[in-house]
Amino acid sequence: MILAHSLQELNESELDFTDCVIEEVRWENSLLDLTLTLEYIWDTQPKRLNVSFQNCWQADFQRNVSLLNHVSEPLDPANSWSWYTIVSFRAHYEGSFHLGTRELPIARVQIFTTDFESPWLTISCQEVLVEELQIT
Repeated sequence: MILAHSLQELNESELDFTDCVIEEVRWENSLLDLTLTLEYIWDTQPKRLNVSFQNCWQADFQRNVSLLNHVSEPLDPANSWSWYTIVSFRAHYEGSFHLGTRELPIARVQIFTTDFESPWLTISCQEVLVEELQIT
């Protein structure tokens, strides 16, 4: 089920991605769309959501290197989930892109996972779509 068809609908919705865990990151649609699968906890029942950033122009991932400086032994993947827990999700439209006679919006999204200063992911894309997945 589609929960938001656009960044505007997402911003007007009650969805809050704070404390959601990013379970999967993948490129789709001939590597134009970046999709994150999240464990969404802000409801009576936990949900899985796909947040799809459509027609990406830029996707910049940055892991906080200072975290690695505090690790003295090999990382246990089971403990790395906290590195992918969203602490802030900031999104807005920042102008438009002209493609021939069409004017396309540019959405800028920043996702912060370990602190509020350095985003884990910064995306410039045409639109954002949020979909609830069926849990099987």
